[in-house]
Amino acid sequence: MTRRDFRRGETEIIVFGRHAVLEAIRSHGSTVGEVKMVKGRSTADRRAFRQEVGSVGIAIEEVSREELSRYTGAPRHDQGFAAKVQLGRVIEVDGFIEASKGRAARKPCRLIALDGVTNSQNVGMVVRSVVAAGLDGILWPLVDQPWVNGLVVRAAAGS
Repeated sequence: MTRRDFRRGETEIIVFGRHAVLEAIRSHGSTVGEVKMVKGRSTADRRAFRQEVGSVGIAIEEVSREELSRYTGAPRHDQGFAAKVQLGRVIEVDGFIEASKGRAARKPCRLIALDGVTNSQNVGMVVRSVVAAGLDGILWPLVDQPWVNGLVVRAAAGS
């Protein structure tokens, strides 16, 4: 996501790319607010995407290529699909520590700390690995690090 109104630390982002949008819809920790698709996609492609998105009751807005490019800010990467996503599992360190007290404190937390990973796609691959390994979270600095954006989500989804 390269939109100019984007601010580091925000929890509402634009996700783009077919697999990344579908992964956001399948995610239990995020809420998808709206989905956009470029008009004129092939019938089979459109039908499969509509079926999966529609199965969870989300409407798809068909837009022009130009409109979707403005919406995502990443026309080379969006593949004709985008969604506005509210991230549900973003929590400040103090809140995480507070939530880890009591019963939750009986088991150690397994975290990965990001440091110096400046490429969004590399950050996405780290996120994918953390999820696959079943770790508890990522310590994500707010400076000198890409924040969650469309390219991070796309790489985390494996596309």
